[in-house]
Amino acid sequence: MGANKKKTFYFFLAIFLFTFISSLLIFGMINLKESSFFLTIFWMIGFIVLTINIGYMFTCTLIACTTKEPILEEKPVSEIPKTAIVYVVRNEHPEVLRKNLAYSIENNYQDNIDLWLLSNSDDEEFIENEQKVLSELRKKFGNDRIGYFQTFKNHLRRKHICIHQWLNTYRQYKYFLVCDADSQIPQGALLKFVSKAEHPDNRSIVLFQSKINIHEKTTYFNKFLAIGQDICQRIYSRANQKVFGRAVSYGSSCLIRCKEFKEINVPDWVLSHDIWDTVYLEEKNYHVVFCGDVVTYGSFPNNYIEYLKRSQRWIKGTLESLPVCLKKNIPAGTRFMVLYPSYMYAIQPLFLLWIMSGFFYNNTMWKTMFVTQKYAFLGGSFVDLEMGSHMFITMGIVAGHRFVKCRSIKEVALVFVELFSTLLLCLNTIVFDSISVVKWLFTRKKGMQWVSMKKGPEQKLFFIDVVKSLWPITLFGIICLVLGVVYSPLWALFASPFLCSFIFGIPVTYFTSKRLSNYRAPKM
Repeated sequence: MGANKKKTFYFFLAIFLFTFISSLLIFGMINLKESSFFLTIFWMIGFIVLTINIGYMFTCTLIACTTKEPILEEKPVSEIPKTAIVYVVRNEHPEVLRKNLAYSIENNYQDNIDLWLLSNSDDEEFIENEQKVLSELRKKFGNDRIGYFQTFKNHLRRKHICIHQWLNTYRQYKYFLVCDADSQIPQGALLKFVSKAEHPDNRSIVLFQSKINIHEKTTYFNKFLAIGQDICQRIYSRANQKVFGRAVSYGSSCLIRCKEFKEINVPDWVLSHDIWDTVYLEEKNYHVVFCGDVVTYGSFPNNYIEYLKRSQRWIKGTLESLPVCLKKNIPAGTRFMVLYPSYMYAIQPLFLLWIMSGFFYNNTMWKTMFVTQKYAFLGGSFVDLEMGSHMFITMGIVAGHRFVKCRSIKEVALVFVELFSTLLLCLNTIVFDSISVVKWLFTRKKGMQWVSMKKGPEQKLFFIDVVKSLWPITLFGIICLVLGVVYSPLWALFASPFLCSFIFGIPVTYFTSKRLSNYRAPKM
């Protein structure tokens, strides 16, 4: 058994043991004689399925705390091979393009590095604006360094189709660094990428994925939640790379080998091409790596409503990728990483029903539906647990594991703010994601439209728009709270983070969408 296979085996074993022990403890706290058999079985199945994710969190956190970050070898490069920074855009605001394209080429302006704008736009006004932005850039950096390509025969305006059309038209490049409209490539990032790609030990790696940080905190919402993305990459992406020796593509801010990437042929109807890219590359005996020491920048939704819209788009694309995840001859680590997002989305309806089933926990209306007791482990000589104490330990892992990778007191404070913001706001997402998953199950079809995230600080959210979007969840939260207080107070206590998120979603969404007082939008 190879080193990566051993690591993978022990990784899965750790998750299994955590889930098994946790589930065994919980099962011992249920009074089977007085509880409903069917409710108990459903509740336990839900607990086991959900605890797999807790085990994954716990295991990744241990790995992140106890091992060094995996760093790919680099080869000093005297002359950079022909490389393109490629922005693939569709109907984007010209100021967003002007700012980000100029930033990336200015910070990586060297011989053999060109900037390309690949247009998927289908609106003449935006196409005209793209030409104006490129004209400005050419005056500053030269006509031969700034390229423009318009997609053709791409009626769904898919990003990966546009990229492959460009690759087949312009064959002079060895590497390209693919970017979204909101991407920024800082100084030295591209050179560091190429140095890794040129090292002889890294020949089987076709896609080098960077760590993406949030470059612009324009509102309280993205300021509060941006730290979570950074911490999660420090824990999960690095742990996966350490254990599996590979990673998954994010779809942007990654360096790719042109010749090898052209060998894969992702269908034109695919939404989340990044998942398909990862699997198709593995089929060719290539793979993806996560380079935690290469940092690029992206953006985060400015408000919770836009965050929900993005989540709904991701659900469609991710669940649509399930068939490709089941392809043969894919390493277990890769299969796990590409299936994990689908698992996280698919369990949302189960998670919601599981939370609601807790209403029958020792309630006053049906006393015999679900009854718990203390669990004496090893005859009660060492551990005497109640379900509540076990739940608090579990929540401690969910909330507390992010603090282990904080590098300063300031980051600890930011993570506290992020957790508080999540409790007040983003727990709402469980309902909306559940609805999106169920809708996808009943309306599955290929060729769904993809609408990009709104970008730029000029996007203002009005209070009436928030009310229109969130009033049903607020009403749902109030009804649940009233029924919980009257009939199942203990459930209302345990479910209070979700109920508070439901009830206070409207005002919190509105106030966190406000622009930061110290932020100044760039001049048009």
